Amino acid sequence: MAYPPDKTPPPPGPPPAGWYDGTLEPTRSGLPPGSFPTGYGVDIIPGGPGSTLPPDPVNPARPGERPRDDFFARPEEPPSFFRRALAFVLDIAICDALATLLGTMAAFGTALAAGTPQMWEDAAGYAVRVSAQAFPMILFGYFVFFTAYAGRTPMKMALSLEVQTADGEPLGWGRAVWRTVCYLVPVLTWGIGFLSALGPQRRGAHDRLSGTRVVYRPPFR
Repeated sequence: MAYPPDKTPPPPGPPPAGWYDGTLEPTRSGLPPGSFPTGYGVDIIPGGPGSTLPPDPVNPARPGERPRDDFFARPEEPPSFFRRALAFVLDIAICDALATLLGTMAAFGTALAAGTPQMWEDAAGYAVRVSAQAFPMILFGYFVFFTAYAGRTPMKMALSLEVQTADGEPLGWGRAVWRTVCYLVPVLTWGIGFLSALGPQRRGAHDRLSGTRVVYRPPFR
């Protein structure tokens, strides 16, 4: 039997109730609950036999285990406004990079096909125009596809976030399209619609209009 090195091992035979044997659960025995023989090492679990402390929070996936207090934990409260804002800004940056790449490739291809010095001189302006026109379409397709297919964009996944319906169900394509369209409300109000995500429910105007919410979910689950 495994026991902490700084504690006295129990006598031979069935271990006493509450003896910690190296697992998450105290070893069972025939002794009355809360019976701990004097002089033997025990590990009293908060909220368990012999404890006057309230129960510790537990991980619902693994009963008896305390939840990990790290970046990938899954707390019950909604994600913070700043965590969501960071994911949104990083997703915008990805879409901007894709639009810039597309504009550069289009300008280079056009200038190469034309083969005139004037076209090479105008290539930079042409790239900017193509990027500006492509950016809204890339942005819309990016958010719709990843939200419908995976429930979250790449940056939401990196920050352990997921979009669900208000009932906790996957969005589907129709709801993902509608939620992306609803982004126009906070955008057209110069970001004021995003400020409602500072409330207790952490839901922005686009969340409320589309009947969705953002929750914690570790990556690759």
